[in-house]
Amino acid sequence: MADDPIKSALLSLTAKTTTGQLREMLPLIEQKLAAGVKHEEILEVLNAHGLNLTLGSYKTMLYRIRQRSQKATGTAQLDIPGERPTGPVKTGKEPEASPAASMSVEAKPSAGKTRTQAVLENETPAFSFKQMQQKSKG
Repeated sequence: MADDPIKSALLSLTAKTTTGQLREMLPLIEQKLAAGVKHEEILEVLNAHGLNLTLGSYKTMLYRIRQRSQKATGTAQLDIPGERPTGPVKTGKEPEASPAASMSVEAKPSAGKTRTQAVLENETPAFSFKQMQQKSKG
């Protein structure tokens, strides 16, 4: 195939930054963490191969890489023992709507009126700004 040399050339490229190198190794790191390997042990191996990270910088980089990955894919982080969740985890339950969200305001601004004026003129059974204004004046 004509693209085999291109694929091999692309695969031979390596990340230049420490974060990029860590990002490339993230699937393997996550697999080892899930298997019970401690962060300190992983860090020793990474440092032995030239990354030279402190535990704090390593954990910060992991956190940031995971955050960017979550934003890019829209998925929650895997639940890894010893790790705090870094983002929202889907529980399958839909959040309950607030009382304000359930009120429907069908006021549409008419000529010469702002939306606020239209809402104030349209009374709702649960709450009325107009009534509140009249009570505060009188």
